[in-house]
Amino acid sequence: MGQIIDVDLNTTMQITAALTAAPDGGMDGMFTVDSVSMTGNQGTAAVLDALKGKTFHTVFNPQGKAISFTAPDSSPAVMQTRDLFREFVPVLPAGTLNDGMSWVDTLTQPPINAQGINVRSQSIRTHRIVGWEQHDGQRAVHINTASAITINGEGEANGTPLTLSGTGTGITDRFVAANGTYLGATSHDSTNISIAVVTAGVEIPIRQVRNTTVTRLP
Repeated sequence: MGQIIDVDLNTTMQITAALTAAPDGGMDGMFTVDSVSMTGNQGTAAVLDALKGKTFHTVFNPQGKAISFTAPDSSPAVMQTRDLFREFVPVLPAGTLNDGMSWVDTLTQPPINAQGINVRSQSIRTHRIVGWEQHDGQRAVHINTASAITINGEGEANGTPLTLSGTGTGITDRFVAANGTYLGATSHDSTNISIAVVTAGVEIPIRQVRNTTVTRLP
């Protein structure tokens, strides 16, 4: 109806990440949410309170790709944040890393139910080794990832059939110290989504912009 609604949210989580070597040369990751807070929407903040104390378990292969993932439950708060822990560490190719080298992979996320719509997403990702630089006072390798995102889904709200489609882009920069310590990451993604009310012939446009920062505490 020509109306525009802006929603601006900021979420801060402190987590304990326990990464241990697995027998196959990969890593076993346990991620526990110690605290979580949000500004901008108190209703959503109440939902995220349920994350406190919960632990996510991810097993990574030697290149950092998730090969198994276990969420603590299927609550809305867990479903909203699970991808942070599934894709927590950078994915690297086997062998020696050289400045400028690049590779491509495809990430297909498990479906998630968002307010009655079963949403699926896929990202074609181009990774590049930018080179060595100083990060948080340490010599670190900089990995840049550019993503092309596609989203689709279907469902219903109050008995009304809905379909969803969209595309987007993302940029992520991760940093790994020379001794193998993961130092953190920054990411930015933007998606344009259209929700179609099938029976009414109406489309609702949504633009979502998300900025994420992961910082290793001393």
